[in-house]
Amino acid sequence: MADLLQPIAESEFPYMDRLIHVFVGGSELDGAKLQGTDELDIYGVYIEPPDLALGLESLSHYVWSTAGNERRNGPTDADVTLYSLRKWAGLACKGNPTALHFLFTQGNMRTPIWAMVARRRDLFLSRLCAQHFMGFANDQLARMTGKKGRGKKGQRPELEEKYTATT
Repeated sequence: MADLLQPIAESEFPYMDRLIHVFVGGSELDGAKLQGTDELDIYGVYIEPPDLALGLESLSHYVWSTAGNERRNGPTDADVTLYSLRKWAGLACKGNPTALHFLFTQGNMRTPIWAMVARRRDLFLSRLCAQHFMGFANDQLARMTGKKGRGKKGQRPELEEKYTATT
């Protein structure tokens, strides 16, 4: 648990005491992590303080990386993505595949508030979710086959050079 909270604290996230769910995501959650090559992806949900929830300013989600935007992540890096409960619930209700993952993870930090949300996960699920997951899967396939762009950080020139067939 401390291993996950340490990068969040290092990021200077201002609401550490308001976290209600924290877990390892990304390739490790999906069972596709390659040891020694992939960064640590940390996801979580927090409850916004009243002044943010009711005021003119907000912090609906928080993203931070030890790599910053200057370089691609390496095996010693950590990415932190945290959503306010309100933002997360809105995404989950719309069938967002990333947000729905949160409902099915055991989590390294799971407060009674999050346990209550997870017990009622049926409130967030619908047939619409299947369409979103199919769209996500089709996008991933299109990226792998080169029919769609590879994304901001999806380029791995050293692997492309090593494994691309030359004509």
